[in-house]
Amino acid sequence: MKQTEKQKQINPIRQTHNTEIRFINKKNPQSPRENGVLSQWKGAIPFQKSLELQEELKPLAKKNPGFFLGFESRQGVITKGLGTEEEDILWSDKQLKEKQINVMSLKRGGRATLHAPGQLVIYPVIHLASFKWQIKDFILLLESITKEFLLDLGITSERKEKYSGLSTSKGKIAFFGIHVSEGVSQHGLSINVSNDLGLFHSIRSCGIKDRPHDRLIDHQIPFSIKELFEKWTDQAKPIFHPLYHN
Repeated sequence: MKQTEKQKQINPIRQTHNTEIRFINKKNPQSPRENGVLSQWKGAIPFQKSLELQEELKPLAKKNPGFFLGFESRQGVITKGLGTEEEDILWSDKQLKEKQINVMSLKRGGRATLHAPGQLVIYPVIHLASFKWQIKDFILLLESITKEFLLDLGITSERKEKYSGLSTSKGKIAFFGIHVSEGVSQHGLSINVSNDLGLFHSIRSCGIKDRPHDRLIDHQIPFSIKELFEKWTDQAKPIFHPLYHN
């Protein structure tokens, strides 16, 4: 099958941290899904609702390239990944209750992470098997997209130590954690926008106590959280466009 001119403009191999990401799906090479990944902005919602939405989208993602689910957590919640240790939660139950922060265990990788109002959360619900992607490569790809997204906003970031995530010269600004169920990715990334950074004192972020953090509002970024979601997805969608080969 010959590629269309539109397909030729999209490089089928992306270099991400020296990892080749190939965009190949041979399940239905005669019926390319031209629209690519779809975006769904849900606004400020309870964190539990985001988990339910991912489950609803999972069977649909198996039949389509997938979805970018964007939202802002309505209340504070500490999510404990599979690598979380008991010492990672620093505040007492009383302190957490005073700040209206719930604690929830998830199947994603990584350690304790905080979600709070003013933070952009993006969950790519993607059928990774269709793209022949491994989890590690997928996380590196999300990091690379987010790094370019921040750079377009005039913010330089980099990966620190052995941990996933992006930091500026002021502190950590973006977080990543993935779980895969039935070949479909769940959870994803969060970016500090205007959230209360003092709440991070409640956890050992990535296992590090009193780790400094940064947020977009301190860089005079004028966009709303919804507008930032749209800018991130605009950056990501060409990379997630499905190419089909014989």
